[in-house]
Amino acid sequence: MMKKGFGTKPESKLLVLIFALVISVLIALYAGFVAHITIVYTHLFYVPILLAGMWYKRKAVAVALFLGIVHILVTHFSPPPLTVNEFGRAAIFIVVAYVIGLVSEQRAKGEDALRESEEKYSAFFKASRDSVFITSKEGRWLDMNDAAVELLGYESKDELLKVNVPDLYKNLEERQRHLQLIEQQGFTKDYPVDIRRKDGRIISTLITSVAKKDVNGNVIGYQGTIRDITDRKKAEDALRASEAKFRTFVDTASDLMLIADKDGNITDVNQSIVRALGYSKEELLGLHITQLLTKKAFEKDFEPNWEKFIKNGEVGLETTFATKDGKEIYGEIKAVAVYDRDGEYAGARVVFRDLTERKNAEEVLQASEEKYRLVVENANEAIVVAQDGMLKFCNPKAVELTGYSKEELTSRTFVEFIHPDDLEMVVERHHKRLKGEELPHIYPFRLIDKGGNTVWVEINAVLITWEGRPTTLNFISDVTERKQAEKERESLLKELEAKNKEMEWFTYTVSHDLRSPLITIQGFTDMVQTDLAQNELEKAKDNLK
Repeated sequence: MMKKGFGTKPESKLLVLIFALVISVLIALYAGFVAHITIVYTHLFYVPILLAGMWYKRKAVAVALFLGIVHILVTHFSPPPLTVNEFGRAAIFIVVAYVIGLVSEQRAKGEDALRESEEKYSAFFKASRDSVFITSKEGRWLDMNDAAVELLGYESKDELLKVNVPDLYKNLEERQRHLQLIEQQGFTKDYPVDIRRKDGRIISTLITSVAKKDVNGNVIGYQGTIRDITDRKKAEDALRASEAKFRTFVDTASDLMLIADKDGNITDVNQSIVRALGYSKEELLGLHITQLLTKKAFEKDFEPNWEKFIKNGEVGLETTFATKDGKEIYGEIKAVAVYDRDGEYAGARVVFRDLTERKNAEEVLQASEEKYRLVVENANEAIVVAQDGMLKFCNPKAVELTGYSKEELTSRTFVEFIHPDDLEMVVERHHKRLKGEELPHIYPFRLIDKGGNTVWVEINAVLITWEGRPTTLNFISDVTERKQAEKERESLLKELEAKNKEMEWFTYTVSHDLRSPLITIQGFTDMVQTDLAQNELEKAKDNLK
């Protein structure tokens, strides 16, 4: 493995240190035993002490202790006498070594902290999802991370370094305002700037930047981060548009809407509830929701359901609101709970639908249905509803007509009551009617009542749709007496017809017997008229005789 440079490896440093120690010891031996010098050569001992302090921090003390012992021994055994000063010099070695080691240690800690800080900054610079930049005051790029290159749409750092920062601003005046703000407060945080990418597309960003200053406090550049918020801004714009649409929808909705906090106090309302209740918006805000209810409605409907509403998160019931002037509005209230991020109950959204008109209509309908029921129940005709051949409904007159109970009738098919001789005809007409063929609605046929008696009826069948399926509504009249009367009339007509024929024969006979003498008289009358016309009186007298 090749060396990267002298002193860069621990092995090289150790060899240098050992070499310095050896040289120092040899010089000391030479100076003490050969040159008889005890002061000058000791200055060379500071070289290994300094190297040990630089490279091995507090190891310099051990080196100094070793050299101090060497100095004392050399001085002791050399010709010059050993003095107290020699011990002082050895102590100085140790003190100097300690100071050098301490200074070296502090410097090493500072270098480690600086190196750690640089490594963290470098890691942040490279790995940051935000775009990190460093620029000069004039607007030249000094450095940037890969995220900045990608954000601005360039191929490489080298390409982006050639671009002037001001050229990236959509509005140059915006850059001037940005720089002025940095000058005033020394930094900016999340400053909104529209930036132009290489492809010309404008993106929305938030820039956090700090001014870099020299020792005199003059600004020499800027550094910071750029965060792309284009998608977020679009989402925010969409949300604002959605909220505006929702607000418009809420204000124009016919339903009465309000929002209440967790205590039930109204915090927002739409225009419909303002118009319906007669309060202004300002009057409604701050009122408790129960203040809009009638006392009876609160005690009967709302209060018992409030605890249920809190627990279940929603409630729906019909109740009565009170307007500002005391008028009651009947309607349906639906409330949905709103929770905060911690899942705690925070309030409710309430919709109140005015059902006053519906209630009035229902009351009218109920009254109408009661009238209809009375009409049906007291009708002189039997009324039955048949679906898929089964009787679904019958009135009391149908019970009276057939002799069966209502339960018996509605548990059987309609064809079970038809006389066998009329069954085919009735079924055929029913199928044709279901197919849409035009047929007379009214026709007669025979029924068999519970006692086995034949009952002539006349039915008026109307095709309707009930529960989404074809159904016949049948009005049935008992025409048995009429049929008997018609039968008696037919018998009388036949008898009268026979008598008329006898009368015609009698008339013919009488007229024949009377016709012969009349013809004779008519012939002589004609002859008399001829005689008189010819003035033959005697002949006329004979014809008269």
